[in-house]
Amino acid sequence: MESNDVRMVGICGIGGIGKTTIAGYIYNQISWGFECSSFLEDAKKVYKKKGLPHLQKLLLNDIQKGENSKISNIHQGARVIQNSLYLRKALIVLDDVDDMDQLEFLVGNHAWYGKGSRIIITTRDKRCLTMLNVDYLYNVEGLDSNEALELFSRHAFQSNLPKEDFKILLNPVIYYCEGLPLALKVLGSLLCGKTKGEWTSELHKLEKEPEMKIHNVLKISFDGLDTTQQMILLDIACFFQGEDKDFASKIWDGYELYGEINIGVLLEKCLITISNNRLHMHGLIEKMCKKIVREQHPKDPSKWSRLWNQDDIYCAFVSEKIKRKMVHYKIFARLKKVFAKMKKLRLLKVYYSLGNEHKMSLPKDFEFPPNLNYLHWEGLVSLPSNFHGEKLVAINLKSSNIKELLKGEKCLAELKFIDLSNSQQLIKIPKFSRMPKLEKLNLVGCVSFSQLHSSIGTFSEMNYLTELNFSESGIRELPITIGSLIALETLNLSKCSKFEKFPDTFFVNMRRLKVLGLSHSGIKELPTSIECLEALELLVLRNCSNFEKFPEIQKNMVNLLQLNLDYSGIKELPCLIGHLPRLQSLGLRKCKNLRSVPSSILQLESLKACFLEGCSNLEIFPEIMEDMEHSKGLSLLESAITELPSSIERQICAARLFLSDCENLETLPNNIGMTCVSHLVVRNCPKLHKLPDSLRSMQLKELDVSGCNLMAGAIPDDLWCLFSLEELNVSGNNIDCIPGGIISLSRLRSLKMNRCLMLTEIPELPSSLRRIEAYGCPLLETLSSDAKHPLWSSLPNGLKSDIQDYFECPPYWKYYRETRVVIPGSRGIPEWISHKSMGDEITIDLPKNWYEDNNFLGFALFSHHVPVDDICKTLCDDDIPYFPIVAFDTTLHLLISDGDQFGHVKVIDYTLECTRDMKNNTLFADPGLMVVYFPQIVISSEYRSNRWNKFKAGFSSVFKQAYRRASCKVESCGIHLIYDHGQDHPQQSLQLFNVKRSHDDTEDHPHV
Repeated sequence: MESNDVRMVGICGIGGIGKTTIAGYIYNQISWGFECSSFLEDAKKVYKKKGLPHLQKLLLNDIQKGENSKISNIHQGARVIQNSLYLRKALIVLDDVDDMDQLEFLVGNHAWYGKGSRIIITTRDKRCLTMLNVDYLYNVEGLDSNEALELFSRHAFQSNLPKEDFKILLNPVIYYCEGLPLALKVLGSLLCGKTKGEWTSELHKLEKEPEMKIHNVLKISFDGLDTTQQMILLDIACFFQGEDKDFASKIWDGYELYGEINIGVLLEKCLITISNNRLHMHGLIEKMCKKIVREQHPKDPSKWSRLWNQDDIYCAFVSEKIKRKMVHYKIFARLKKVFAKMKKLRLLKVYYSLGNEHKMSLPKDFEFPPNLNYLHWEGLVSLPSNFHGEKLVAINLKSSNIKELLKGEKCLAELKFIDLSNSQQLIKIPKFSRMPKLEKLNLVGCVSFSQLHSSIGTFSEMNYLTELNFSESGIRELPITIGSLIALETLNLSKCSKFEKFPDTFFVNMRRLKVLGLSHSGIKELPTSIECLEALELLVLRNCSNFEKFPEIQKNMVNLLQLNLDYSGIKELPCLIGHLPRLQSLGLRKCKNLRSVPSSILQLESLKACFLEGCSNLEIFPEIMEDMEHSKGLSLLESAITELPSSIERQICAARLFLSDCENLETLPNNIGMTCVSHLVVRNCPKLHKLPDSLRSMQLKELDVSGCNLMAGAIPDDLWCLFSLEELNVSGNNIDCIPGGIISLSRLRSLKMNRCLMLTEIPELPSSLRRIEAYGCPLLETLSSDAKHPLWSSLPNGLKSDIQDYFECPPYWKYYRETRVVIPGSRGIPEWISHKSMGDEITIDLPKNWYEDNNFLGFALFSHHVPVDDICKTLCDDDIPYFPIVAFDTTLHLLISDGDQFGHVKVIDYTLECTRDMKNNTLFADPGLMVVYFPQIVISSEYRSNRWNKFKAGFSSVFKQAYRRASCKVESCGIHLIYDHGQDHPQQSLQLFNVKRSHDDTEDHPHV
């Protein structure tokens, strides 16, 4: 608002999403700061009823403050508006626009306005905003589940909270509305004051028939579409929900509906969305579309243009009157007579339940409708002998029993997509000359299909085929003629265990191939012609145990971005691997035959990540001869490497260096000071007894030296000069203390000291810490009983820092993390804790006026975790992963109460660890004390009154894997109220911040 430039802001979204509400709120908040202002509500409706001149007069009445201007035409009106606004700081809101004329003759352009003016336009049509060239465009999202529940409760219960006995009925309503404010308000008002039985009845009715107020608002957008756009929208709702956009578009092109163009229109009008290139729409728009299909003949499905519901299909087929265009269903009978009457059928989709008993055979004389564009029939036993399919664009017969797709010399002239995946008896497909427009062929899981017809690639007009997917098929070899497929972009032979090699010149002419997938295949070698793949971006040879040598590359494969050789049998890489100038990721994980890598690997200028973990025979990493300015990560964990080259410092931009589980690693070079390394992980390297002295020069954010058996003094004093350090893990070492210098690490967020058997002392810690773990440190058992220990006496400072974090979080960032401490806990909840209870829950009374007391910082929530009898020693069945450390999750539920009902304050998840005896395969969970700090300022404003006078904490623990029962339980728990200066009953209020903040300050308002 402080800026003096003229700004046009667009607010876009589907009907009922809250565009007008947002614009109205902003207008009411800021209109006082402008020389003139106007809010033209529902401009589209006024425009249709009274015309554009009337809208111009309404605007002039507002900005001229009562002066009457005569307007003879819209052009004169625009000039008068421009003259009235010139050099004036104006706020104009134009609500619900659907036509560029409204914008051109009402708000004009930036030059119409004085400095600091703001123009806000709300619309369902994003194209209006892009044509106006607005400065900011906001797409309004639906409410999340908590916001939706609150809005619905306001209208259904006249309260921000739902009634307890109705909670079981709320989820279906919230799910139905999908965050649409209009629907939440309408349904809330509809259900207000009704019994639970009436609620249930209304919800059942809504599933069959949408509420008319919601339907009519959404239908406005549908009515604004032309005929082809309406057809496509109905197709998506009834047929293509979740379908690939490009696939659906080409189906529509098959009957001249111009899919690509019209999809763009539907996107601009906020009627559909596209995610991962798949078509989606809001559930209520889908219901609106389906009602439109039904409403002309509500009781006669045989006259509908589209069928999708099993019951409706049954009714339509039984009557044998169906004669329209589309069918989408699961099971039906009486096929032959019914289909003979469906002359206009375009799209047919038939599903079946898994199992051969549900697969369907068609009569030999069965005839499909002549205009069919898309045939999707899962589990079909066979096609009829007279099947033609001249107009088919796509055929999907996945999981069928078909042995041969099409017999004879029939031509599928329009066919672009074939999906016969998991058709396990398939052995033959038509000659490719019979399918000249084929773009994609999917034979995944066709285990009997072993050989492709040699006609592929020989047909001169076959210039469209972009994708061949033979994954998990029985393919043994490919004809060399595939090399003539100049448009081919993807070739997938993953899990083809019988496929061993390509012809030598196979890749010579494949100029467009981008993806070559060979993972888990029987491939033994690649031909040298692989270097001809100029467009190749991804080459995957993962788990190819027979693949031992990569070919020498003489040419630059200029576009290869990822080369994945993980778990392969590769023994060496060619020295000319440097001919991959754009390679960003090189995967060599678990290549146990790999003994060395060439120095040319370090000349790859674009390489961001090199993964060499698990290469158990890799003992030497090459010297780095030149600065590697682009590398972002090097992983050598679980390798046999004994040392890093001193030239490692040349990897000047390696953001991450992973050396965990390198059992032979003895030293790190003293000049390891790579200034750009942010994460150094040297976990579980038992022969590494000392860290280098050069840590001071590093800009580390994370340092993990856990499990390295480091002795006292092995951690250099330089560590406390790492002022950028955020995470430090020294667990599993033989250190006896944490030096006091740690207090200077003002950015440190996490400190882990678990299983340090010699650790006796923890000094005062920086208030920035949010995770403190000292689990399994037996010599720290007395820590919990000493209320004056720095760990506890610094609680107020820690909570103040928590509170500061909370206020500094951006308003749109709703995820807030509390400080947590884990220490040994065999003595249970400390005596000095103000409120204690046996069991896994505790409720306390809150002090009077707690919400106004600035001295009351918050709560320390204690939970004492112990093994459940001897369960830890019997949990180690074969189905539990064989790891030395096993985690158990605990969930903490915080609630606030007025004595009658509870409000949910927060759900907090945290993890405790158990130590595993690798020899005896048993688990041991030492008693642990978990402490969670929770600032009271985080409690929502709706609970900040004396009415809410009780605070409850409940704990539950489960094994990390969902199918296991808990091996730890919360034996006791406690709550300690924390006041500034350690006052249990503060005598005076301490203002923590210079600027008083209210709950409303954290709300997310649009930026204007």
